[in-house]
This record gives sequence, structure tokens and C-alpha cells, in this order.
Amino acid sequence: MANHADHSDADDHAHPVAPREISHPVLWALGLFASTGALAAVFFHQIDAGRAHARGEPVINLAKAGGGEPDHGALIADISQPVLDQGEILYGKNCASCHGAKGDANPNNTVPAPRNFKTESMKNSLGNGPYAFYHVLTDGYGASMPAFKNLTPAERYAVTHFVRETMIKPSNPAYAAKDPAATTAKIPAAGSSAAGGAQVPPHLVAPPALLPELLAAWSHEDAPRRQAVSAWLETARVGASADLVAPLERLVEIARTQPGRADALLSTVRSGDQAAFITVLVNDAGAGSTDPRFTLMPAPQVQALYARLAQAAGAGVSQ
Repeated sequence: MANHADHSDADDHAHPVAPREISHPVLWALGLFASTGALAAVFFHQIDAGRAHARGEPVINLAKAGGGEPDHGALIADISQPVLDQGEILYGKNCASCHGAKGDANPNNTVPAPRNFKTESMKNSLGNGPYAFYHVLTDGYGASMPAFKNLTPAERYAVTHFVRETMIKPSNPAYAAKDPAATTAKIPAAGSSAAGGAQVPPHLVAPPALLPELLAAWSHEDAPRRQAVSAWLETARVGASADLVAPLERLVEIARTQPGRADALLSTVRSGDQAAFITVLVNDAGAGSTDPRFTLMPAPQVQALYARLAQAAGAGVSQ
């Protein structure tokens, strides 16, 4: 018995119990989902920022070498079966998701609803003819109908003929008329360099020759103003009370990243307009946003900051 007990004790010492593993598949899954969500949020934020930055910028159009306007007359006249077959394929890829497979539906519940080809007239000012239809495909219409400049002119006319011949004419012949004379007169001549050129991404467009010189001139003119703002903030920082150190450091960062805002702050201080100073300080961190560093500051601290900056600017403004 003694020997058996000794053997058991030896086994216990030879095989220590491993510590419990602090892990679980659910924890790993949650971590993976959380990191994926964070990356997705950053990704879509950057997309939205790019869209906001580009909103309102003009479209850059350059004519293709040796290109220009197509022969609209020949493309309008060609309603052959191969053209209709090509139009059917292109319609399925580009149009059916909004207008429905048969041209009379709204599968995505788009508001406003897309045109019902079987019951509704064209809404553009050019009428219901083939060039009017092509024009809408080229430039879009309203907020919901996009432009399909990814399609060649021949492909846009193929979609035009497919819709007109298979959807509009059988059910809605009144809205399948030829282009009126007023619209026909607006059709560009073949080979002309009208506004139908190829779209070119802005980053592929060579800058004008004078652009570097203009940018250098603007930078040279802006340098003294930035130096004045930097000197003003540095003067305010020297000997500032402890409660103003962090706000002044934030203003130094603003002068580096938002020079226009910093210049506006200096202007309001020099003019003695404390209300305008607070407006720029709090509400001008970006379009439609506020700066939390200053939004949460107590009113006495804001007044002390203004007085300190006014003193540094030599404005002689009292609290």
C-alpha cells in the first residue's frame, strides 16, 4: 500500500495540471466582427468624405483622339435584329433593376418612381423620339435617372431601340414618335466635338502649365499671414495660466491644419468682436460640425482665452 501511494504521489508531481486556457471561439468571433465593423466604418467614412469633397465639382470631358460625335442619323436608322439583341442584354444589365424586366415595374421602390415605358411619356423637354431617349441615357434625368456614359453611343442607341421597339411601341405607340423638328435640329453633326467626349478621371488630366506658378504665388502671399498667426499664438502661450495651456495648444494645431479658421479667429480678436470670435472658435471645425474642445469649455474660461488672445494681438480689448 505504501508503495502504491508513493507511486501516485510521483505521478502527480510528474504531470502538473495545465492552467485553464482563457479563450473561447465566441470571443474570437466577436473580436473578428468588431474589427471588421471598425474597418468598414473607416472605409465608408473615407468614401463619404471623398464624395463631399468632390460634390459640385464640374465634370471633366475630353474628346477622344480622332473621335467626336457619332453618326446619330445612321445609329437612329439601324434597328436591325443584332442591335435589338445587344440592347436586350444591355437593358438587363443596366436598366432592369429600376424599370423592371418588362419596363413597367419599380422593383426597388425608387422615389420618384422610374418611368413606366408602357404607360408614361418621356419627361425631358426633347420629346419621345430616339435621340431624346439617347440624350437621357447620356446625361441622365433628375435625381434618380443616372447617366450611362460607361456605354458607347452605339450601345446607348441599342438600349434605345430595344426599349422603343419591344416595350413602348406595342403598348404605348403614342409615345414612340420620331424626334420633332426642334429636337432634330439639336442633333450634333457626326465628328463634331460637342459635349459628348469621353469622361476622364481628374487625376489623369494633366494640370495647366501655369498651375505650379499660380500655386507658388498663392503660397508666397499666404506665408506672411500664417507667420502672423503663429507669432500671435506663440505670444499668447508665453506666460499663460495653466487652464489656458491646452486651449492654446489646440489653437496652434488649428493654425497648422485649418489656417483659414485661425486667420478668422485673429481677425475677430483684432476687431474686438467677441461674439464672432466665439462663433468661429466653437462652430467652424468643419462643415456642419463643432469643436468639442471649445464647446465644453466653461464661459469664464472662454472669456479668459479671448482676453489672453486679445492682449497678444495688441487689440486692447478688456473682458
